[in-house]
Amino acid sequence: MNDLLLDPADAGAPRYTERPMPSWKAVAVAFLFLAAIYAPTAAADSPAGAALATGAAAVFLVVLFGVGMLEKHRVCERALLLGPTWPGAVPYVVPLVSIDPASVRLHYRANFMGRRLGRQGTPNLRMGVFSTIAISFTALHPLAAHPRRRHRIGSLYTEPLMRYGNAPSPPVIKELWVLATRRPDRLLQALEAALVDAGVPGARGLAERELRAPLVERWRRESG
Repeated sequence: MNDLLLDPADAGAPRYTERPMPSWKAVAVAFLFLAAIYAPTAAADSPAGAALATGAAAVFLVVLFGVGMLEKHRVCERALLLGPTWPGAVPYVVPLVSIDPASVRLHYRANFMGRRLGRQGTPNLRMGVFSTIAISFTALHPLAAHPRRRHRIGSLYTEPLMRYGNAPSPPVIKELWVLATRRPDRLLQALEAALVDAGVPGARGLAERELRAPLVERWRRESG
């Protein structure tokens, strides 16, 4: 079996699981924002208009927080399982051996990361608009990490990941992953322990390193 192109069943037993739920502060800010917008309309409008405004606010909150609340990060024996947990959903399977321990970073004010990276909503950014803390690392490209999507990418991604006989292992095509978290200490410690047990060089001490010196994201992009 290939060490990189795994299915969810190949990930092994879970060692740590987390849902990156929004904090009470994020929920409170969202409610206050919606109240400031809809309360005057509801007060001045008819009962039907007030009900419509209330329903629109509820839908907005579900869209804003619901998708992120269905997300689950699972650190398993051989891989990370990342993605939503609704019925029929298949997670991304990121092999531990594809993770570069030197690339692991802890970010505060992580909701600014999409602006810095110049992208939003891509599958490797596993975070919501309410996420303020996240960890990042480089690992197997998301198109190769998803069992249902890797057949669409052709030989450009899949062939370099296969090993033929005694041929040397080719470089793995990687991408930056970003995972929102409410407990960075637990997630980093679980990731470090899993990488060490998987025999990944350079993993020991990464949790202490990042908890001691996290990166604080800025709203303004750096020039150049």
